[in-house]
Amino acid sequence: MTGLDPSKLPADIANILMIRGASIPPLIWTKGPSRFAKETLDRLDDNAVLFGRTSIIDECAASAVRAMLYLWNGWIAEAQFFAQPANELEGTYILALVDRHAGNPDSSKALLRHVQEHTIHNSLKEYTIENIGLGVDKELKRFKGILEQNEAWESFAFVDLFEQGRAGKLCDATLKVVRAVQSREFELLFAHNYLQATGVEIPVTSQKQDEPRRKRPEVRKKPTPRSEPVRSSPPKAPPKPDRKESTTISVGCPKCNNVAKYPPDARGKGQQCRKCGTKFMIPDGKGSPKARGPASSVNMVGIQCPKCGSIQRFPASARGTKQKCTECSTTFAIPGGNAKTPARTR
Repeated sequence: MTGLDPSKLPADIANILMIRGASIPPLIWTKGPSRFAKETLDRLDDNAVLFGRTSIIDECAASAVRAMLYLWNGWIAEAQFFAQPANELEGTYILALVDRHAGNPDSSKALLRHVQEHTIHNSLKEYTIENIGLGVDKELKRFKGILEQNEAWESFAFVDLFEQGRAGKLCDATLKVVRAVQSREFELLFAHNYLQATGVEIPVTSQKQDEPRRKRPEVRKKPTPRSEPVRSSPPKAPPKPDRKESTTISVGCPKCNNVAKYPPDARGKGQQCRKCGTKFMIPDGKGSPKARGPASSVNMVGIQCPKCGSIQRFPASARGTKQKCTECSTTFAIPGGNAKTPARTR
């Protein structure tokens, strides 16, 4: 993680991000997922604990942050699950990133078509042009030309470049640039969602990936007569953005991904998709999309069907038993133990 300063983040979030180290992560994040990161996120299911603060401005944005932490460490089924209650734009963007890593470029492009322009795209475009530089192969030159000609970030073109890297058609130098750009996209989107959730801005540095810092030449100054030191006033803290909690919540259907808005009192209640008719439970808004009881007990367990991908919900007593999907009739086993997120199926 080279663009985000861990010292500006809560300890638990910083530790989860730094599991990959400070170098550029690999192209495909699902290869060798971190079980330690997943177990930590499963355990810290309360946003107040994970974020180290009792006040969360936007629970939907907090869910987006949690989804990105799962994605960063290679757990895409969990990332999908927590992206559902996120705000519509950010949730759709995260699902597009999930499909990109899952090897579904067409689905990723379809979701990115709904995202269109995002506030992070201009910074991402400038960073990419700067990192491509000169003397690169034709794939990156073509991509750079598209960015400079359109003067905008081109999500579809990057998906195509990513797929070339997945197929082993890029040289090592080009692949390194693609990995760096993907990492910067994550950093910018993560900082954006963190600001929405907490009101705290996390700066993303503009330093190039893996570029060593050069020391400035030492300039000798002429001695000046001693005088009373000039005391500068401490810098003023930037004003916190005035954010009001939304009067509605956006929830995506676990089957067809159709996003609809519901009143806040619908949290924790069952609803029916207005597009495909699928029945599902709206998250309770306490940082974990599941029902809760006294002493944080789990009353329901959510499982993603390994065949059709629909989210199935069963009583906690069903753990360790075999159940049948209500959508496609596939029989699968519900994990036992203290799992707090859907079983990973990819």
